[in-house]
Amino acid sequence: MKHRLPVVLALLASAACAPRFDPYVAPAGNPTAGLMSLESGTRLRLYGGGAVAAQGRLVEATRDSISIRTAQAVTWWRVAQLDSITEFVDRMPRGALAGGITMGIVSGLALGWFANGICDAADCDDAFRDGALGGAAMGFAIGSGVGAIIGAASSGWKRIYPVTDNR
Repeated sequence: MKHRLPVVLALLASAACAPRFDPYVAPAGNPTAGLMSLESGTRLRLYGGGAVAAQGRLVEATRDSISIRTAQAVTWWRVAQLDSITEFVDRMPRGALAGGITMGIVSGLALGWFANGICDAADCDDAFRDGALGGAAMGFAIGSGVGAIIGAASSGWKRIYPVTDNR
């Protein structure tokens, strides 16, 4: 049983760190199809004429137009008139999860083996388990903090229209 725990934790860490499906890949011949899959409230920047035309939260997207709520009002834009559209991607929660799981596994195993190695008391049956649990909790807390900082630093704007191969 105690040999299965590291395997399960490693699988969870790899699942948390795996790349997600990109919903903005449009079918050939329809570059605006990905825009209609955006969720209401998504933070967007619309570019036209080489500058930021508007920035706000998505209200509605159709095949040929998009509406966003800015600080002043809700505005409609024809997609054909825009140079590009970018979406804000917040990577902080994913970074915290990946950092916490990874650091929890590594420090749990390290402290478990360390506790097992230095145990010289008569009752050493649970030394690995106790060290692993303490190390995993401490590692998860520290790893989550570090992962959140790295995730926040790597958050930014991702171009979603027009869709290109070199995003």
